[in-house]
Amino acid sequence: MRKRILLLLKGGLRFESMIRGYLQKEGYEVNTARSGNEVLQKLKRSPHFLLIVEQDTYEMDCLELFLNVQDIQTEIPVLFLGSMNQQNKEEIVRLGGIYLEPPVETETLRKVIRRLP
Repeated sequence: MRKRILLLLKGGLRFESMIRGYLQKEGYEVNTARSGNEVLQKLKRSPHFLLIVEQDTYEMDCLELFLNVQDIQTEIPVLFLGSMNQQNKEEIVRLGGIYLEPPVETETLRKVIRRLP
């Protein structure tokens, strides 16, 4: 079975298409969500190998999303690609989240994902 990656991206269709295409080319099954609540629903239905988040959602900020995700699927790595306030960024990293400063190159993304268990 291919590893599933869940994307929550707000950078527009071109950015999403680039990330999705790259991950599929690398052999991952890619699912998308349009909101933090949809992320939580999808994780409750089926486990994923990785969650990639671009920025805060309308219903919760990145830290709140991270904490809710950890309640559902404790071991899932959560990779944040977008800008967020410094306090949330530090707390997420302290709690085990992964943060990449934008802009993120596909080679950097590949290296980070390949290091995951």
